[in-house]
Amino acid sequence: MNAQDHDALDGAVWTDADFEQMGWHDATVHAIAFRESDDVGELLLDLDYIVRWIDPQPPSEYFRFLVAPATLVFENVWSLEGDLALYAKRTILEVDGIERHEPEDERQRAAHMTLWVIDGHEFGLRFLATGFRQHFRARPIEVESQRLSAEQRGGFSFEQPTAFPG
Repeated sequence: MNAQDHDALDGAVWTDADFEQMGWHDATVHAIAFRESDDVGELLLDLDYIVRWIDPQPPSEYFRFLVAPATLVFENVWSLEGDLALYAKRTILEVDGIERHEPEDERQRAAHMTLWVIDGHEFGLRFLATGFRQHFRARPIEVESQRLSAEQRGGFSFEQPTAFPG
């Protein structure tokens, strides 16, 4: 299921158990939300997930991409901190990578917390969470860009489907 070589999505929901096979490099973040659900804090990202990079087909020199709109939900979020540096000509947030680390604090480890670090090209987030779910809102489509248009992705959304639409 690596973002570089996976042809299609096996399921509409991936979790932190799939972390090693996932890759968020150059995923575009369209919206970020914070919410409380059942007294548990959640961090939600509306993003375009690159399922696969498609090698250029001669005579073209350019990659194509299989991209799907997705909602990434981190669960039981604590100690969120971050930075954002948008410049006048660049207002697009792109993920460089997501890392997970064991927290230094024994109490956090005992509570099954993980330190998550989202490095972006113009932003960064660090927080503790017990895990994540990534919900794909549609099957991937082949496009020339690493991100979908608003029409292709159905606008902004934090929907969390558990199956692909019909």
